[in-house]
Amino acid sequence: MRAMTDGSRLARATLVGDLVGLLAFLAVGLDRHGQDVASRFLALAAVFTAAWLVTAWRLGTYSPPTHTRLMLTMALGIPLGVVVRATMVQAWSAREILTFAGVAVVFGALFIGTTRVITLWWFGRKGAAS
Repeated sequence: MRAMTDGSRLARATLVGDLVGLLAFLAVGLDRHGQDVASRFLALAAVFTAAWLVTAWRLGTYSPPTHTRLMLTMALGIPLGVVVRATMVQAWSAREILTFAGVAVVFGALFIGTTRVITLWWFGRKGAAS
């Protein structure tokens, strides 16, 4: 079985950073929509994290980390999480699912992109100091 990362510090750091961005996106999204973050967060986090990790593993997003594979993971993994969530809720129309998937990809990309930039900056800074 293929490993999730190539074993480098950069790959591990970007994986953690990307997951932090994804989880921040979920928490802010729940809060913005006036939903109880504490009670709903764990279920959403489990669904979206699993979708992200499965997609990233299949695409080799962290072996080694590349911007292209990150964008593909966002374009496929976030909508996968939306579809799994919609299946669990069974209350959304196809239009609502597509709308949520589009919004989730855009705002997820903002959060994940931000944490990726911070991670790469921090990693580069630490590498320059060595």
